[in-house]
Amino acid sequence: MAQDFTIKSYQIPSWLKEFIFEYGCYRCEETESPDTPVDKLVIYESEYLANAETWHQRVASGTVGRLLILNDHPFVFTDQVLSRINQLPFANRIAIFCQGYWSTQQNYPNVISEHVNFHEHFFSHHFIFLLSRQLQQKRKITKDFLWYTLPKDPYRKQFVDSFRHSDLLNNSITSFGEDKLAFYKQSQDRMTVLKQKYGTGQWTNGLQCYGAGLPNMKAYEQVACEIVLETANSGSWHLSEKFFRPIGFAVPLILLCSKKIFDTVKGYGYKFYDYDNFYAKFQGTEDVAVRVQLLEKFMSHIKNDKPSEMHKIADQNYDHFWNNRKNIYYDRVMNAWRRLIGGNNLLDNIYNDLDT
Repeated sequence: MAQDFTIKSYQIPSWLKEFIFEYGCYRCEETESPDTPVDKLVIYESEYLANAETWHQRVASGTVGRLLILNDHPFVFTDQVLSRINQLPFANRIAIFCQGYWSTQQNYPNVISEHVNFHEHFFSHHFIFLLSRQLQQKRKITKDFLWYTLPKDPYRKQFVDSFRHSDLLNNSITSFGEDKLAFYKQSQDRMTVLKQKYGTGQWTNGLQCYGAGLPNMKAYEQVACEIVLETANSGSWHLSEKFFRPIGFAVPLILLCSKKIFDTVKGYGYKFYDYDNFYAKFQGTEDVAVRVQLLEKFMSHIKNDKPSEMHKIADQNYDHFWNNRKNIYYDRVMNAWRRLIGGNNLLDNIYNDLDT
């Protein structure tokens, strides 16, 4: 007998409903009122943050048996927010599905949570794979580095200011634009033109994973290495398209990030070309001048010595991304939702029905 795999939700985005159904195999059904008694209820981060105490009251009274929150941007769940949940006497009836990681996760032992990186899955789209295969046929390295960074925070600005006019970038492709909105509009305009020329299809779903940073394929054909600064390099964080773009294209990269981010990525199975213990030294100091000097030395080595090992590691990461990580992701996300929701889901029902 089929078992119900429906869970109630309240004003969640349509993409979240689709995500839970396609990768968790639970169907979300909107409740008419947040005060209607339900066993389990899914809400989005913005709804929780706007009405946190009201939601706490609903859980405390039993109106909501278990509250499930989708935390899409980990940095908006501050220490204050997480500490409050951690101190609730009914904390075990609130669970969070987080797209990324909190900076002080160990400080909230009573907070039930699951953590994944959506962008790693978004980039494993088959159209991106086909783009990557086309790129492999056309790559002919004539440039040293690709470096696209919006210096909108102090961490990224310190590197842009130090290298904007550096001779190390005299044979490179760079963009250090200051106008974030103009950058987003340019990307949106490009997508509009492409849709007008070619219609829509799975290719549009593939390219949407790039957000505001559609790839310049001609640039990737030429460059030996990409320099990547993630959106968040301290505090709570997640990996974005900035990291997975070169990984999925088999392009070597230098990742300028904290030790916590670096260790997490290595834990995923990705490897990094190193020289003179660059990463340990870089992550071991907060001194901007020292970091700049270390990066200059590393870049000089790549520019002048053109290490072949760097490209071998990029190929290994490419293989790991396309042939291993996407399957790990499917299993990881499915089991995460199972742990948070429980009971049989669509997969269980279909499996049991396939008995003849």
